[in-house]
Amino acid sequence: MNIQEINIKLADIIIPNNEKLEIIGLIKRVFREVNIKDYTSVDIENLNSTLDSGYLFSPRIVSFIARDNNKIVGVLSATKRTGVIIAAYVDPLYSNQGIGSRLLKKIENYLAKEKSTQYIWLTCSLTATIFFRNRGYKIIARKVKTTGRLTVNLMGKKLIDKHPLKFLSKEIKLNITYRFFTLLMYLKLMS
Repeated sequence: MNIQEINIKLADIIIPNNEKLEIIGLIKRVFREVNIKDYTSVDIENLNSTLDSGYLFSPRIVSFIARDNNKIVGVLSATKRTGVIIAAYVDPLYSNQGIGSRLLKKIENYLAKEKSTQYIWLTCSLTATIFFRNRGYKIIARKVKTTGRLTVNLMGKKLIDKHPLKFLSKEIKLNITYRFFTLLMYLKLMS
């Protein structure tokens, strides 16, 4: 497989049911095959039981999906408003090929440019901590206990300084420019 042929794109607002099942299957497979080195089988089952909620596929979530032909091989999802990563998974057969890094860069760029998100956060498994640390994320709190009594790390990264123009979307830049010139015209008329 050629890594350049892996297609990464923004998911549709409404993800079809067959893709939802494929994504949940991918996440469960990652839990069983990858996270098992840091967690017990009971912990893995607790993780699996949390996946059946519809939160992952809520309209408040933005997802990027990596595909090899029609097969979903990676997914990264975050909340649109707060920039919290809620899912970051790559098929174990496709790991260490840059897919996770590409997904992460896509979501960071989306949140910085489209939503002007200043910080991005996640509750990270022990297994994925090194991946995120190598991409500039800092551990904010160690060994946070979640509802399933799993040990995880709260991590974060600063995406942008307080809304610089270079990170704003084209529409926002046009709006700012329009308002600025309107203000100038108003001030000129008042003088």
